[in-house]
Amino acid sequence: MSEYLILAIIGMLILILVTVFVYFMYSGLFNGIEIRTGKPPIRELHVAYKYAVGPYKNCGPLFTEVTKAAPDLRCFGVYYDDPAKVAPEKLRYIVGAVLSEGDDKEASKELEEKLVQDEFKIAKFPEVDHMVMATFPHINSLSIMIAVQRVYPAFGDYVVQNGLCAHPVMELYDDGIIHFLAPLAKQNEFYVPETGGISPEEEAPNSDMSSKTGESSSGEDQEGGGQEGTTGSDSGSSFEELNVNEDA
Repeated sequence: MSEYLILAIIGMLILILVTVFVYFMYSGLFNGIEIRTGKPPIRELHVAYKYAVGPYKNCGPLFTEVTKAAPDLRCFGVYYDDPAKVAPEKLRYIVGAVLSEGDDKEASKELEEKLVQDEFKIAKFPEVDHMVMATFPHINSLSIMIAVQRVYPAFGDYVVQNGLCAHPVMELYDDGIIHFLAPLAKQNEFYVPETGGISPEEEAPNSDMSSKTGESSSGEDQEGGGQEGTTGSDSGSSFEELNVNEDA
């Protein structure tokens, strides 16, 4: 093998490594994580959703179904159980689209009726004055994976350190941003009828949400007065169930 060929191979490997590094950086690998408590960026939500039980890593096809059925609407997922405390086959979650918010009458009755025909259910989530929340850029599917891996440990640290009872956890995909939200009040109103209500694991405060990390819950088809400014850590986690389905 000639010296020039060896140098060319080394140069190509360096270029690939640099490209991968830049792609990860572009996807949000080094973005700061700020966890805070305050008034959330959402009001009452009128939503269409589908309910499922099982490993969170299996939710990708539902996101794909939602984005195909309502491509112009914001997608969301709500995760009701902590995989560190609940068996994978018993994890409850919903995936859906926001039909309208607050007093806005933007929901299309025709679209809502079509979604109902497609076996979506309709619900309303209340407006809440205080939520634990964080944001992360939604650039591509890798940014979702990075966000869930980094945000949930910080989220859990914040909840535990401040003695909060914050559940369930919602991911809202909104115009290039992922909102991570957990209400501090009216929590039972975020549990759709199919869930059977709040589980005993979530009734106690200081839920260890640091375990709620892993890969993304969403597929790539999606584009989409309390303490302020507290930053959680980037510790590891055991929320291995929340995995992205790259086929979504």
